[in-house]
Amino acid sequence: MSPAGDDRVATQAFAAAFVDELAAGGVRDACLAPGSRSAPLAMALARDPRIRLLVHIDERSAAFLALGLARGRGDPVVVLGTSGTAAAEFHPAVLEAFHGGVPLVVCTADRPPELHDVGAPQTIDQHQLFGPATRWHADPGPPTALPGAERSWRRLAARALAIAAGPPAGPVHLNLAFREPLTPAPPPDVPHGDRPTAPGRPVIAVRPGRRAPDRRLVADLAGRLGAARRPLLVAGGLAQPPGRLTRAARRLAAACDIVVGAEPTSGLRRRGQLGLVTTYDAVLRDRSVAAELRPDLVVRVGAPPTSRVLREWLAAADCPTILLDPDDGWHDPELAVTELVRAEPAAVVAAVAGALPAGTSGRAVDWRLRWAAVESAARAAADAQLAHEPLFEPHVVRALVGALPGRATVVVGQSLAIRAVDGFLPAVRPAQRFLANRGASGIDGVVSTACGVAAGGSQGPTVLLIGDLSLFHDLNGLWAIRRHGLRLFVVCLDNDGGGIFSLLPPHDHPDVFESCFGTPLGLDWQRAAALHGLGYSAVETAADLGPALRRGLRAEGAGLLAVRVDREASRRAHLAVWAEMGAAARGVLRR
Repeated sequence: MSPAGDDRVATQAFAAAFVDELAAGGVRDACLAPGSRSAPLAMALARDPRIRLLVHIDERSAAFLALGLARGRGDPVVVLGTSGTAAAEFHPAVLEAFHGGVPLVVCTADRPPELHDVGAPQTIDQHQLFGPATRWHADPGPPTALPGAERSWRRLAARALAIAAGPPAGPVHLNLAFREPLTPAPPPDVPHGDRPTAPGRPVIAVRPGRRAPDRRLVADLAGRLGAARRPLLVAGGLAQPPGRLTRAARRLAAACDIVVGAEPTSGLRRRGQLGLVTTYDAVLRDRSVAAELRPDLVVRVGAPPTSRVLREWLAAADCPTILLDPDDGWHDPELAVTELVRAEPAAVVAAVAGALPAGTSGRAVDWRLRWAAVESAARAAADAQLAHEPLFEPHVVRALVGALPGRATVVVGQSLAIRAVDGFLPAVRPAQRFLANRGASGIDGVVSTACGVAAGGSQGPTVLLIGDLSLFHDLNGLWAIRRHGLRLFVVCLDNDGGGIFSLLPPHDHPDVFESCFGTPLGLDWQRAAALHGLGYSAVETAADLGPALRRGLRAEGAGLLAVRVDREASRRAHLAVWAEMGAAARGVLRR
């Protein structure tokens, strides 16, 4: 062990060099949950003018705040917390980042080895605390004043950033032990005498790349796609910004008659996308429609579809199903994939579009025209039925799209919120983004994720569409809004409990449904809004919804709109709308 004086200098020197390297590597934001053992690194982050430090008092919320920042911008974000159960609170966000491909550098402070297994407070085994849910883990031990130490500290930061950024992107975990004294005063002047590079330049340049398809693969896929009579492209949620893929998908649809089933979180559900269908979740509930529209070739990109109806229909199609997956995620819960292509999806789609033989467009035109007719009829049927139904979740989705400005970001919660958006969102404008935590698909941390997206400075308003249970689960997350001056408009689907279960088999067991699944909250959201300094309004009718949304979107500060929905009425309305949409699709196909 180094002498006490050396340890003190080494701790401060490590923190200064480590943070300097993070900033040189491009880190712009870090999130902190305050604690004692993490103080050396917290102070270094706070004192570096290149890094914005966002503080949250709740470790779980702090981690999801960082995740929202990283998800919104696509760049690595640092989150720092202290030791013990505080470090364990990061676990849900780490899981979401791992399964959702979000770049996080997770730093947990720790006690030195001599304080482990002796009853020291706030001391647990943090080595590989998050198990296999990280891209990389390092536990370098307490900093010591050894020759060349700064070079190793800087490479630790550089390597963490490079692995987090990917590909594939994801979380890395650095468990950093510090010895007392943690915060000697006054702060020492820590020279960078061992700096291996010029100031402001990273210690090592890392250039990420993507797997490109080879010519034989492109020729094979182009030939098969050109021969298909009922080709289908299914786009699930994407970890990376979808710009290149949207352009490639447009080229592919122009070159052949492929039908494109795109989730809102894929970025492909945009106006101008040829062959786009958005009503699949409703129309495929009708067995005759599902049988009539069965594809003969499926190409999948992104995560598995949210719609269980779509997933099961794809599995029953019994046709070649090609998954484009550069990160070896094996996203195939129904075990329907017949081929896995380990290459960057946008590159594959663009190359195949360019390789399709002349005259391909027109071979499957009847297939795409039939889907277009189904889409049009189903949307018209939904519009007509919605006009007769009491206020329920699809009304909110339709009204929100109508109220959004040209540039906006919508963070969508889990359960009924994401399913309502998937089922009823029409094609949107190119600068309107829809994001969701669909990696692990948990309801925890959604408020904090939206706060992180808002803190990222996206153009236009940031909206959070969330259920009441999920909002209650991360109520602490609202604290960040006033603390950091965020502009966030929260739209709460207030169906007083677990609305999603009303559409699932547990609803058929009324003796235990409310106590075990419905779980009514009975909360007054106006008080929650007042507690966190948010503007508040509530609506109970579809007629009042549009004006309330427009007022909330125009407001300068943050606000909360509670949309009150009766769960049982919502169930009946969902069943009625789905039935009408299926009937309309069936009628078109019989002509």
